[in-house]
Formats: sequence, C-alpha cells, structure tokens
Amino acid sequence: PFSDIFKNLIGALIFHFEGIKLRRWGFWVDFNGIRLNPQQGTPIGDLDINFTQILTEGVGFYRWNIGAHNLDALGGLRYSSMDVELELPGPLPSVDQRKGWVDPFVGARWLWQMSERWNLILRGDIGGFGVGSDLTWNLVGLVDFKPWKHVSLFGGYRALYQDYSTGSGDKKFAFDATMQGPILGLNITW
Repeated sequence: PFSDIFKNLIGALIFHFEGIKLRRWGFWVDFNGIRLNPQQGTPIGDLDINFTQILTEGVGFYRWNIGAHNLDALGGLRYSSMDVELELPGPLPSVDQRKGWVDPFVGARWLWQMSERWNLILRGDIGGFGVGSDLTWNLVGLVDFKPWKHVSLFGGYRALYQDYSTGSGDKKFAFDATMQGPILGLNITW
C-alpha cells in the first residue's frame, strides 16, 4: 500500500526536462529515483532492507498540431536499475544485489488545451521487445493548471509494468510487476 511506502520512504526525486523546435520535433529526459528502508521484526531479530530504484528515460518525438490538440509520436529508451541490500538478523550473511537493464519503447502522447489555464495530457507506450524486458508498458494521465504565465501545477496517475528476467537457477533475477501511483508536480516553462 502507498501508506507503507510513504512510511518507509527515505527520499524521492523526479526531474523532467523537455524541449521542442519549431513546434514539431522534440525530446525529453526524465529521471525518477526512490529509496526505501523498511524494517521488519522476526523471531530472531530485525530484518533491515535498503531498496533503491532508478528509472531514466530519453525520448524523441514528432508533434502534429490540430487546433487545441497536439499529438506526439514517441520513441525512446528507458533505463531501469534496482539495488537491494538486505541485512539479516544474527549470523546470517548480508545480501547486496543490483540489476539494471534498458528497454526501447514506442508510444503516443495527447495534449489537449481545454482552456487558457487547463490542459489534459495522456500518454501511453509499449516496449521491451525482448531487448531488456520481455514486455513493458506505461500509462500516464495528468491534469495541468497554469495560474501564472510560466508556472503550472499538475496532478495525475502513472502505471508502469515491467516483465524482466535474467539468469537461471539460484542466479535468476526476475521482476514482473506493475508500479503505480499518484503524481503531483510543478512545471516551469520558458
């Protein structure tokens, strides 16, 4: 549950930078990092976990302007990294495991300027194709409110699914999960 994540949250950072030339060709880079430190009591002592996850995207797009609507065709790469440190109670050895992989993806983004101050942004992409993950998909929905000329506030929801595995036997690493949750942010434009 989100309440458990928030209770165990050490820190989170999200950064998005986007540029566009001649209102047609554009790019963005996106960085998401989170660090959690849940602790769990066991009959033989405390279990201490340090979990760090990084998601970074580099995306290029081409935009079609249709009145108050913009449609972007997307292509990019998503780098995923997970680092788990597990300190076991008693004489048990600690575990430190890190995995990282890159997924290509394609998708679309729709931006609708509902009024001078309100925008709706919907994005979807699919990827992996066996290069990194077997399959990954991403859905984002945002509402953007612009109370000032160069500053807006946005909120919405994101769901990202990844099905990645490597190795076999006791060396196998598998991550098959949907990460989802609310998004709140501040947007500065110039």
